Formats: sequence, structure tokens, C-alpha cells
Amino acid sequence: MGLFRLFLAVAVLFSHTGNLGGIKLIDAGAAVYCFFILSGFYIAMGLNERYVGPGANRAFYAGRFLRLWPTYAASILILVPTGIVASVFEQALKLPTVMGALTLFSNTFIIGLDLLAHVSNVDGRMVFSEFGVDKQHNGASLILNVPAWTLAFECLFYAAAPYVVRNFKRSLAFMLVGLVYWLSLRFFAPADISLRYRVDMYYPYAMLFFGLGILSYWMHRVGDIRNPRHWTLFLVIAGSLWVASPQPYTLLYVATAALAGILFEATKNSRLDKFFGDLSFPVYIFQIPVGTLVRWSGMVEPTPLLYVAATFVAATAAIYLIELPIEIMRKRLTQRMIGCSEKPTTASLPKGGPTLPA
Repeated sequence: MGLFRLFLAVAVLFSHTGNLGGIKLIDAGAAVYCFFILSGFYIAMGLNERYVGPGANRAFYAGRFLRLWPTYAASILILVPTGIVASVFEQALKLPTVMGALTLFSNTFIIGLDLLAHVSNVDGRMVFSEFGVDKQHNGASLILNVPAWTLAFECLFYAAAPYVVRNFKRSLAFMLVGLVYWLSLRFFAPADISLRYRVDMYYPYAMLFFGLGILSYWMHRVGDIRNPRHWTLFLVIAGSLWVASPQPYTLLYVATAALAGILFEATKNSRLDKFFGDLSFPVYIFQIPVGTLVRWSGMVEPTPLLYVAATFVAATAAIYLIELPIEIMRKRLTQRMIGCSEKPTTASLPKGGPTLPA
């Protein structure tokens, strides 16, 4: 599973740096939705098999923060020498009060970054304005690390997950909200609507993919892999997706959900595969800051190969200097908050959750 996650992260990286040697990977947006599916699978597994007992929910939230925020914060620090951080924070102080507060808070804590893709500052007023649709849009320019806006969707999912994924019916209801949103837009939305920006960038769309991942866990959970009810339901949902959007990427989403449990079981004991998986989050979150720093330095000729190499070097350093020490702290904190050692599990939650595209 780790190698697949790294492949998805590299697909997003290539979308920003340019393909190397003519190699074409999947669309960055499709990579993101696959990551959402894997996130739903892993989080459902963790909450059902690891975060169990008194204090489990508090331990889960603390664990998610420690996995996500330190590496994100490091990506912002990479930008400090370029002056971009100071510039954005100075702009925030001149914005309308609510928009300025949103800019400062979301760039610091991730939560709310997605909202900046839907607002603009016009004559000292914050107005609704969609990124990629409104030519005068300026809200997204206030996002320090642009790909990180989609991590806000992850935070929304994490907030709901403990109250959703431990129960099959609630899991199904969560996924159905996203499915109804998907189907209604494809059958009833005006023909000229820009689905990429007016649809995909709203949380209900992401709920479908998180939900597919959760359903994937229920299909593959230990002792329940042959449950005909879950598989039949999954096939009905997959058929609905195909009818609404018969394209290769729809098949990719269905295949990712159907095979997530099998891939996990096949690779869960591989240290090399785990290392590949650990790389996926820092590769994703460092790509824009590292590329910006390389261009700003002017020390070498910026090329796609240089961007990719620099991103991988920074991502590897992040694993050993940030994520491994934080992981030790997280495990100790989890043990204290739950009141005992973590419950043995076949799961190993991915670093930082899924990585998302700009």
C-alpha cells in the first residue's frame, strides 16, 4: 500500500513540476480522490482496532494533530527565507477583519484553508468568489502552501470520524451523502458548470471518497471479508458511480476501494513498503515550498528533475528529523490518554493522512 501512496504523491508532484522523460502519470485530482479513499480505509481501521477504550477519541485527535501539523509547519518554515510568509501575514492585517483572521488562523493550523478558495477581497469587503471560476478571485493567493488547502478536508473528516466509522449504518449514511451529491450534480447540474472548481472543492464531494474507503474497511475487516451484504452494497454503489460518470478514473476509484484491504494485507509487514508510504505525505506537502525555495535561491538552473530530487531529499530528511521523533511522542501520549498500551492491531496508520493536490 505504501508504494501506491507514494505513486499518488508523485503524480501530484509531476503535475506541478512537469513530467520527467515524457512519463505520464494519473491526473492530480484523481490521485487526491484515491488518497481520500485510502484515508477512509485507514482511519476506519484505526478507530475500530487501535483507538479503543476510555479516552480513545481524545487520543485519536491528538494523534492526528501530531501526524499532520509538525510536517506542515516545517513546509511553511521552508518558505520563510523567500519572504512569502511575511508578505502574506502583512496582507492579512490589511484585509477585512473576518478574512484576515481566516488567513492567519488557517495558514497556521490548516483548518479553513479550503474556505480561502471561495472568497475574495473586493474594495475592503470579503465576497463569495470561486477559485478557477471568477477571474478576479484573490483568496487562494493567501494560502502559503497551496496544496495544503485540501488537508482542511482531512481535518473535517477526522472531526467526524470517531462518531461515524465505528458503526456500519452511520458509515453508510456518511458515504451516501457524498454519493447523492455526486449523482445530483452529474444528472441535474447545468451543462456549463465547472465541476472541477464549483463541485470538487466542496466537502460533500470528498465525503463520497472518504466513505468508499470506510466501506472498503467494512468489506475487508478481519473475519468479515466474505460478508455478501457489504460486497453487494459496494457493487451497487460502484454501478451507480459508473452510470453517472463512465470514465477510466471512476474505475480507478472503485478498484482502489475494492482492493485496499487486499493491498494492505499483502504489504503490511514490508519495511520498504512502509518507508515508501511514509514518504508520501512529506513529498506532497513539501513540493511547492521546496520548488519555491529553489527558484528563489537562484543558485542553480531550476529544472523538473531538480525540483523532484530536492523534494525527495527534503521529504526523507523530514521522516528522520520530524516524523520519527514525533511518532515516539505520539505513541506515549496515546498510551497515557487511553490509559493502557495501544490495542494490538493489524493496522498502521499512514503519516499525515492522504496527500492532496492544489
